[in-house]
Amino acid sequence: MRERGERGDLRYWRIRTRDTRRTVRSLWATRETVEATISELHRHGVPDSSRRTAPGGVRTVGDLLHRWLEAQRVRHKANEIADRTLLNYEHGVRTWLSALEDVIISELTRELVEDTLRSWRADGVAPRTARS
Repeated sequence: MRERGERGDLRYWRIRTRDTRRTVRSLWATRETVEATISELHRHGVPDSSRRTAPGGVRTVGDLLHRWLEAQRVRHKANEIADRTLLNYEHGVRTWLSALEDVIISELTRELVEDTLRSWRADGVAPRTARS
């Protein structure tokens, strides 16, 4: 669940499943009301929005990047993305795989990504290259 904005004592909440990120419900409410709503949704068989497993058996960053790149290759074959775009994606995936391939998805944090970028910059990689 995620909160946005404020309206007096109420906040805007969007309840989503973790696996598919599908919005199950959105409402202006207090935290207590949202927790009760989630419990009610679970009682009615709505997927557990607190589940922490990755979709489709993906377990590591490497698995996720390989699957994403394969989807981009399918898009390329359908002429949805240009040749150069696919080459850029492949380069980016190779770069990130060299650093994070074996990281379990649930352990991937913003700090880890930022530390990796800082490390590349300290090794002399250009800022634009480090961001791609």
